[in-house]
Amino acid sequence: MFSTWDIECLVKNGTCEDSLAWQKFTEKFSRLIFWAIRAKIKKLKIFLPETEINDISQQILLSIWQKDKLRTVKDPKNISKWLITVAQNQTYDYVRSRCFALINMDTIEEADDSLLFSSNKNLSANELAKEIEAFIGGLALKERRIATLSFIYDLKYTETAKIVNLPMGTVANVLSRVKADLRQYLLKKGLLQP
Repeated sequence: MFSTWDIECLVKNGTCEDSLAWQKFTEKFSRLIFWAIRAKIKKLKIFLPETEINDISQQILLSIWQKDKLRTVKDPKNISKWLITVAQNQTYDYVRSRCFALINMDTIEEADDSLLFSSNKNLSANELAKEIEAFIGGLALKERRIATLSFIYDLKYTETAKIVNLPMGTVANVLSRVKADLRQYLLKKGLLQP
């Protein structure tokens, strides 16, 4: 068992000096961090595969270890609240950066059923990302999951179909319909060239 005293010692002594204490700490709090990430993802109304949630969790623990962040905890008795806040903030940052990495382009050339975005110099990638997020957030759960995996994570139809446990034809039909609706949405907002 990992007591409050152990947590206080770990916070005071830092993480790099006692790898056994760090191991016990990660065993005790990994599930809490995982839960906090899932709660934030649910609040953001997006879908992430469990493997990606595990990756985010590991990144958070690694960041705490490498940057010796436990020393910044003011009250070790509130370590759970601190970890939840850190996990949810880093999850939000991860999702936003992942979205911007895929959307942050001046133009996306039209090919087959992809979208052609306006190269309006007054339009920032942030504004475009917000509009696409708003559109995706308004979709039904099944469509939102499929669109998130396709648009934000750039997965192929076969990969998306496996994750959402649907036939590839269903995924293709949903994406075709969502892309057409997104095109109309962005045209109305003036963010897409006709």
